[in-house]
Amino acid sequence: MISGLGLALQTGAAASAQVVALSGAQASLRTPAWDRSIAHEKRGRLSEARRALVDAWGEQPDSYDASLRVAWLTLRLGDASRAVVLYERARHLQGAGPDATEGLVAALLAVGDHRIADKDIEGARAAWRRTLELDPNNEPARRGLATIPEDYLIPELWIAYLAESTGSFKSFGGVVFAHVPLVLGRWRFRVAYRHERLWVREGSPLRFPGDPLRYVQHDAYAGAGYAAGPFSADVLGLAVLPSSEQAVLGQSTTLRVGRRYGCWFDQALLQRERGTSLQLAPRAFVWPWAELAVSAGARLTWDDQGRAASALASATYATPRLWLDLSGSAGLERWPVVPSVPEVLTYAEDIVYSGRLTAIVSLSPQWAVGVQAELAGLDVEGFRGGALSAALGLSWSPPVQRSDHGTLPNSNTERRSHQDEGLRRDETSPGRGLVAAETVPPVGPAL
Repeated sequence: MISGLGLALQTGAAASAQVVALSGAQASLRTPAWDRSIAHEKRGRLSEARRALVDAWGEQPDSYDASLRVAWLTLRLGDASRAVVLYERARHLQGAGPDATEGLVAALLAVGDHRIADKDIEGARAAWRRTLELDPNNEPARRGLATIPEDYLIPELWIAYLAESTGSFKSFGGVVFAHVPLVLGRWRFRVAYRHERLWVREGSPLRFPGDPLRYVQHDAYAGAGYAAGPFSADVLGLAVLPSSEQAVLGQSTTLRVGRRYGCWFDQALLQRERGTSLQLAPRAFVWPWAELAVSAGARLTWDDQGRAASALASATYATPRLWLDLSGSAGLERWPVVPSVPEVLTYAEDIVYSGRLTAIVSLSPQWAVGVQAELAGLDVEGFRGGALSAALGLSWSPPVQRSDHGTLPNSNTERRSHQDEGLRRDETSPGRGLVAAETVPPVGPAL
């Protein structure tokens, strides 16, 4: 899968020119050994070429040039693990140059190939990550990591404060949102629950059945998906229980294709008391830099009130320790379904614009904290208003162990560093007044 053995290393005449000048008995023994080694290599006798050097210098030569050549021949003979040790040692010898690091990268790539062939997932992952530490732009190592299915379980909990004002209607309340995504190899599953309570201030003409001063809503979500390279597909079932109408059932489907650039498509269907709502949201994305992604698209809605359309855009900055997302919409939306959260924005009013800023910071390999601020413009029967919200979230990443994969790291840090396999941040808006994320797709530059 990965070839890295063609790097320019110490071999042939180029290696001969770098032999350290020796004196006395050492020169009489080692200089002919070096020449014999090169002669054997030219005839394809790699084992004899290596043996000639080892007889003269030993298994771990104290000469940088000899150590480098022994490592190179060891790698060509197929013992990549031993070559890694020799190259690591050569990098710390007197007179060490960049060739030792280049050779070490080649050896680590080969180790990763051998480990993946032996189904040693952790060994391959460690080798390719070490390669990227030495050469951050090494494409073979990035492609190698992209082939490894990533396991993670990251339960998260969000608490939000909501405030809304439209005409004479003023309210405040809160939301609790719990989300449990589980990824096992290329399969991913998730369940989520959201509970909202909204109190209407005295004097408001708006009343809800059952309790004139309180609006209550329960949401439940369950979904599954599959990701393979640049392709992924997810399905989601949902049930919304608002106090303003009967239970609402629905589903959504998300399809994605691409890595550094591509597109994804959301479809949603809601069966409300007043009729059926169909939503389609195509979007395109690009990662112009390794840490930055931008996306743009539209959401089209057909329901009992007619057709609605809005423009969608987002920008995301992602590093292993920090995740920032700025997203928004402009145009008419009614009960938009956002599968990535998951969430349905069940405003009684039409949404005419929205904006959201989310920041998530990894406190440790297991814990991450998030904050979010959002704004939405509302319109109901000609009355303009708005909604504000602020949220605080916490996620925990316990170990996930599978007998066929071994113990796979699944920390918050690693999850955000593996964007290209569909492991995007799902810690987005928890509340009805929290305008949900129109985030970049679950992809990114291959690591």
